[in-house]
Amino acid sequence: MGTRSDWREIVVSTPVETVDVRAVNKKENRSLYKKREKIQPKKATGTFRRLKWIIMGITLAIYYVTPWIRWDRGVGAPDQAVLVDLDHGRFYFFFIEIWPQEVYYITGILILAALALFMVTSLFGRAWCGYSCPQTVWTDLFIFVERMVEGDRNARLKLDKAAMSFSKFYKRFIKHSIWLIIGLLTGGAWVFYFADAPSLLTDLVTGEAKTIAIHFFENKAAIVVPELSQVFTQEMRDKFRNESRLVVTNDKGDWDLSGYISQYQTTFLAVQNDQPAKTRLSLSVQVTFINSEDEKKSFDKTYTQYEDFDSDEELSNIELELIEELSERIVIDVFNDTVNNW
Repeated sequence: MGTRSDWREIVVSTPVETVDVRAVNKKENRSLYKKREKIQPKKATGTFRRLKWIIMGITLAIYYVTPWIRWDRGVGAPDQAVLVDLDHGRFYFFFIEIWPQEVYYITGILILAALALFMVTSLFGRAWCGYSCPQTVWTDLFIFVERMVEGDRNARLKLDKAAMSFSKFYKRFIKHSIWLIIGLLTGGAWVFYFADAPSLLTDLVTGEAKTIAIHFFENKAAIVVPELSQVFTQEMRDKFRNESRLVVTNDKGDWDLSGYISQYQTTFLAVQNDQPAKTRLSLSVQVTFINSEDEKKSFDKTYTQYEDFDSDEELSNIELELIEELSERIVIDVFNDTVNNW
């Protein structure tokens, strides 16, 4: 039997095997993102699924068709039923016309819509999210396309695992092409809410914008001011060039805008309530508008604007400024009567 010292020698002289062990779940080894696992939903059937298809069809039809609905608002007003007119700061919804200062109407509508959403959710659960939310509607549409091209769930799972082949490439190409077309149609339909849909579509298809010929407005008033005709004509051309999709020309165009300055005069106004005497500067322009595509929208009209100033002030000191102001007002009226009816 060995002594304690003998055992100590044996233990010390025996080599110890070491193993390099690393923690596999160390913080620096963890991925912050889970690898994407594609979900392939199975085709659902039944009453509620049929109801969902019907609602999807109705909501998509409303979205794509609404910009093409016409609504007669009379001469000088756009005839598109639903239109967001950013150029003139107006929103048209059938018989409703909302101006920027009436935005509280939209606020009220949004509040009522939110309350209606809360009520529907409380009574029926997630009816909005499950049936008519835009994300739900377009997701169903994209999945429908995928199912039509690649088959139901099992067929799509099998296709995912299969190696790339001509058949797989062809199906994926067709699917993504249809998805791209849907995306273009969806974005394009949204743009039609901000412009006259038929006119914009024509411009996009033909690659050409409509043209308007703006002729020189001669001064035929009794008082001749050299700058008047030039200022007014240039103001008119700048307005149409900068705030419409029309191409301004000097020759014949799809539209034709001509006329002359018929009146330019000053009138002394009687003193009232001890107020300083005033003089009124008036400007009238005879405008002829010809729409070669729709004669019913053509017109011949006189536009008049005026501005009052103190009688003790020399007209020559402020005349050019007043001419520019009156010209701008008349040009805005002409622009609204023509472009708004486009």
